[in-house]
Amino acid sequence: MNILRQLIDENPPAILTSTLTSELFERLRMHPYPAILINRQRSANWGGFCSYLDYTEAGEVAISNQLVQRTDLSEEMHRRQILALYLHECAHRICGGEFGHGEIFSAMVLILYIRAGSFCGRPLYHSFALYDIDEGHDDLQGVPQAITWSINQANELAKSSLSAEECAASLVVRHAEWLEELRQRDSEKAALESRRKQNMMRWNQLKSDVRRWKFLAITAGIAFLTLFVTVTSYADEIDQKTQAEFETYKRSKMVWTCDCVGGREVWSWKSVKQLEDETLAKQREVDSLIAKRGWTTPIPAAARFALQSTCK
Repeated sequence: MNILRQLIDENPPAILTSTLTSELFERLRMHPYPAILINRQRSANWGGFCSYLDYTEAGEVAISNQLVQRTDLSEEMHRRQILALYLHECAHRICGGEFGHGEIFSAMVLILYIRAGSFCGRPLYHSFALYDIDEGHDDLQGVPQAITWSINQANELAKSSLSAEECAASLVVRHAEWLEELRQRDSEKAALESRRKQNMMRWNQLKSDVRRWKFLAITAGIAFLTLFVTVTSYADEIDQKTQAEFETYKRSKMVWTCDCVGGREVWSWKSVKQLEDETLAKQREVDSLIAKRGWTTPIPAAARFALQSTCK
């Protein structure tokens, strides 16, 4: 059952005949698609639509009769609005209903808008909106990339001699190649991210090893310093103990000595300490005698030894 019917109007509105001209379709390099006017319900919110071919008689696109009958716009603005809507619906017919408002459709709309030219001193492609590319993106993150692709393709194909239908076929091929390129980029990006994470793990491991070796070096330094202080203190203790033991040895060690008493040799046992004390006392007596007599000439060691002797 056909929902839409091709309406035959012997006297179409003048705004349509002045807008949809043969010159326009030559610039568009597009097959003219029939347009029918439909009265929309007051609660409806649409300016036109493009039904599936199964529901049409001649592949026509629908335009709201209320849009055509508007009187609150200047003629140029009115024609601009009608043409933008008509080309939007024709882009649906050219691309096919399976593409919706995706990248291929938005590129096709831009091609038609660019070829249509300017109205009211502004290019018709200014009518392009996010509504023309709102499918396939759950958020706005992927929209800039999709718009960039659509604009680049539209700028290139709009200047070509290809018909609108040939442009649509070319867009399908280019879109598949673009998606494959994006998949490769995502794969390379994922591989790069994986390498980055691996490098970061290696770097963190290296930093951990450096911190570990640094801690071990500091610990070894502290241990060496502690050992050095301990050994030094022990060496000082050993030295003091040795000195004390040597002093004790000197006091306890007995040696066989000979003294001259009354012209006779007298042998006796004396401790090393006692012998040192007697020698020091005799040296002091000699120094006192030298000082008393005022001798200034240095006394030879042999003479000093003789003076220190108790023999007369």
